[in-house]
Amino acid sequence: MNAAFCYGLELTKAAVLDELKAGGYETPPDGVEAWTPPDVFVHPMELKHMLTKARVDTVYEWYCDWHAKLAKKPYSGLRRKTRKD
Repeated sequence: MNAAFCYGLELTKAAVLDELKAGGYETPPDGVEAWTPPDVFVHPMELKHMLTKARVDTVYEWYCDWHAKLAKKPYSGLRRKTRKD
């Protein structure tokens, strides 16, 4: 995954440099050509924790929506009474 991000940023850098040259800059502003992307973009454990939290948040939202719809249905207040022996 980190390799894909690096490759994407390298392509973006190349496109920016091409646009700068096409716009009249013979030499791009300081630091643009020398910039390199960081080695690591995504830390696997951080990603795991964030995905877990997002999953819990999503499931809770689904539950809240379901519960709200359940309460709005007609006859939701009427429950079948059980027969006492």
